[in-house]
Amino acid sequence: MELESKALETTRDTTGARPVDRASVCAMLLCVTLCSFLGCRSDSVSDRVFRYRAALESVLDVPSNEQLPRVRLRLPPRRDRRLDVSDHRIGFFDFLSTVGCPLSEVLAARNSALGKVLVPTRRLAHEVNVLSAIDDCLPTLPEARATRLREQATYKRTDLPSHVWNALWLDENLERFLSTGPAAFIGRGDPTDGAKQLAHAAEALERLDVEALDSALHALRDDPSMGARLTDLVIATEELHRVVRLLAEHNAKSQGDACNDQSRRLSRVFESQYVAFQPELAALDRTGHELISSLRSLFLATASETVAIPEAMQRFRRDLLGDADGADLSARFRDVIVQHATAWGPVLVECGVIPGRPA
Repeated sequence: MELESKALETTRDTTGARPVDRASVCAMLLCVTLCSFLGCRSDSVSDRVFRYRAALESVLDVPSNEQLPRVRLRLPPRRDRRLDVSDHRIGFFDFLSTVGCPLSEVLAARNSALGKVLVPTRRLAHEVNVLSAIDDCLPTLPEARATRLREQATYKRTDLPSHVWNALWLDENLERFLSTGPAAFIGRGDPTDGAKQLAHAAEALERLDVEALDSALHALRDDPSMGARLTDLVIATEELHRVVRLLAEHNAKSQGDACNDQSRRLSRVFESQYVAFQPELAALDRTGHELISSLRSLFLATASETVAIPEAMQRFRRDLLGDADGADLSARFRDVIVQHATAWGPVLVECGVIPGRPA
């Protein structure tokens, strides 16, 4: 900001126009900067597709008076994502028998003041380290203590999928990324690869590589949050489905007619409104496809026969990925884009907006 202020101070007005208020310019720059961090959107895709549908209803004289849907595809609250995991602890005397093995150091770190308040990814790292250390320590123990330690390892392996689930779905960076939170002011440097980082996180979970998982999740803090984009996908899909139905009814009524006044007015709405934000829909399609693909990988990486996925997260997964027989959110959006183009064909051909022979 200091460099920008100096540059403004050295600017001279050679046109004779009134000098620019430097304070106003600085305030504007500050607002733009803050909005870029806070995710301000003055006119979202949802807003524009809603107004587009309303304009078509006006031309067709079938106003529905529907308001912009208040749909919000949100990650459930933290309490509804958490899996409760038993804390199987190794007894004091068994702990003493492990002195000299790596396991004793791992257990000592867990019992320290900081070790008792581990974030989910660090708790997963601890459980993985314990299992590895038990395997190293077993050959050095008397049979009775080794048997008890094997039992502890069995319990911990049973609980490990739940720790994997919590490590991912309770992470604060992922929570911000899938909501409407701002990007961090200090970060890694690439604010455009969030979907790629989610894919890296899924790969790290498959390998139980907690350091790589931490790195991928930490990198998310530089990316703009995607909650609003997921909501845009839902609303745009619903609104375009309504447009398809409107055009189907119009085409059925005017079949065989030449380009009438209503068709001409419809085509003007298409040219003045839809064409203007079609590139934004294309960008939404690319972003949505990458994001949904990565989220699918995350659900697969955290799925297990021993994990009872919380009901709220089951609904969230269905909203994103569909049920066993349904398409995911990205596929539904792509499908309605094709339907939308098909529905417009007769009107645009009749009125000469696109070349072709009227149906």
